[in-house]
Order: sequence, then structure tokens, then C-alpha cells
Amino acid sequence: LLGGGMHKTGSSSSLMAESFLPKVLKSHVALDAQSISCGTNYAVLVTKQGQMYSWGEESGGRLGHGVCSYVPQPKLIDEFDGSTVELADCGEFHTCAVTASGDLYAWGDGVHNVGLLGLG
Repeated sequence: LLGGGMHKTGSSSSLMAESFLPKVLKSHVALDAQSISCGTNYAVLVTKQGQMYSWGEESGGRLGHGVCSYVPQPKLIDEFDGSTVELADCGEFHTCAVTASGDLYAWGDGVHNVGLLGLG
């Protein structure tokens, strides 16, 4: 998996860098990517095995890890109760995923646009 662009969020000023040429994404696990989606300063990846990972700038819970900090490398989202994730997409402040059984999950910050998550 390759990526590039501006890397300023979550970095110390001495480590800020731009990457105009693709570089290999660092990860502690092998990522057998089926699909990837990029939001504002974060990304999610669905593997061929139906697992979902996210990384980047945390804002309003959109990474799905329950932490309020920058996640520098892909981290498994383990809140799907054993369900297989088929598809995921990023918004500016929220993330959505669809499982193989057709369940739709939505999480993140719905405050900026009332009703954004569709949860009432």
C-alpha cells in the first residue's frame, strides 16, 4: 500500500514533511487491502478478510478507536462483533461501514451538520 502528500498533523515540527512521490505505508500488520477511503486528514481500509483499519487525525470519534489522539499507523477497528466488513467510506467528520449481512454502521461527529449520522 502506497501513499503520499502533506504530513503535518500529528508530527513534531522537525518531522513535518511532504511526500510528492508515493511511499510504502508503515504498518505493524500485513494489510491485504480490498478497498480504501480517505477523509479529511484520515483514512480507512477494508481488508479482503473483512477487517477494517483506520489511521490519521482523530476528530469526534471518526477513527472508531475511542481515543482522542492521532493514530500514526493503520489500527484495527474491533467493534463489529465478529461481522465481516464489505465496504467503508469517510466523510469529513464521520465514517460509515456496511457488513456482509447488510448492517450499516455510522460513527463520528454529527454535530457539524445535524442528522449527519442518521441516528436521530
